[in-house]
Amino acid sequence: MVSLEPFNSPVKVRLLPRPYHIRAAARDQFSFNGRTITHHPRVLSASTMRPTTVQEKQERFFAASHFAVIGVSHDRSRPASKVLGWYRDQNMDVIPVHPREKRLDGLHAIPSISKLPSPSTTALTISTAPYVTLSLLKQAHALSISSIWIQPGAADKHVVDYIQANNLSERVIWGGPCILQEGDHIIQRRWFDETYEGQSF
Repeated sequence: MVSLEPFNSPVKVRLLPRPYHIRAAARDQFSFNGRTITHHPRVLSASTMRPTTVQEKQERFFAASHFAVIGVSHDRSRPASKVLGWYRDQNMDVIPVHPREKRLDGLHAIPSISKLPSPSTTALTISTAPYVTLSLLKQAHALSISSIWIQPGAADKHVVDYIQANNLSERVIWGGPCILQEGDHIIQRRWFDETYEGQSF
């Protein structure tokens, strides 16, 4: 709690916790005499902005309207198949991508990410061999896919070099945990932030 005294009148100002949700990431909220005041900081240039954290990239990923998974097969023990099942359990709009299969896990499949109905609002999960991942990244970059999560084991030095050389670090998650490890926690956090955004505790 910080006390300020403008015009010789004590005023209590309390900084509320900044929500994690991506929609609230660029603003601070203050409780001022019982009113909530939102401060919008000036936009910084790309050269002066701090790097996006992994948590912020995860929040952006799950803020997408649609999801797609590459690496799925009829073998439900495969990591990508488990990820697809997790999306279904969350009632998310998800589509599997497979070059030959027409349906996977009861869902209509598409042969390529070029067939995605809305690439710019789709978050892509990749669980493939690194050389395939590199090819997919190039396609995803050309399609302006909004966010990409590369699962453990699907990236190598060539993949990382491509991400960094093409300024994709802001929207690609790699080198970290699997969605199956982080997903539930992120979804719960987003629900809490959306439900109680702007409220004081």
